[in-house]
Parts: sequence; structure tokens; C-alpha cells
Amino acid sequence: MYNIDTFVNSNKANVNFSESTEDFDVLEAIFTKKFKFDNVNTQAMPVLVYELNGNAVAWYDEEMQLGFIA
Repeated sequence: MYNIDTFVNSNKANVNFSESTEDFDVLEAIFTKKFKFDNVNTQAMPVLVYELNGNAVAWYDEEMQLGFIA
């Protein structure tokens, strides 16, 4: 199992939609099409941590419209 805080804070955002005029839901859909995942961990809301086989593979901050994909 991974530590959510460590994963989010030690992996700098490499996806930035903050300048986009698209709807929040559209941006999140665009983001999630870039990698495979089987679960969304919502414990750190508004930051979503995407998991594959129990391992963190990406995070996305819904408010800041920033994310990280491993």
C-alpha cells in the first residue's frame, strides 16, 4: 500500500489544465483517457488518486486542474 500524501506531494504535476476554458468534467475525462486505472481513491478530495492493481498511477486536483501521470 502507498501513502497518499507522499505520492501526491513527491510527484510534481506534469499535466496542467488551469488555463483551459473547458468544463471541469470534460477536463477530468481528458485526463483519465491518458492512462489505465481500476479504482479512484477519494480520501484526499479534491485530489483524486487513480490506482491500478492497488498501486497509485496518477493524481488529479479537481480545483487546481493539475495532475500527475506516472
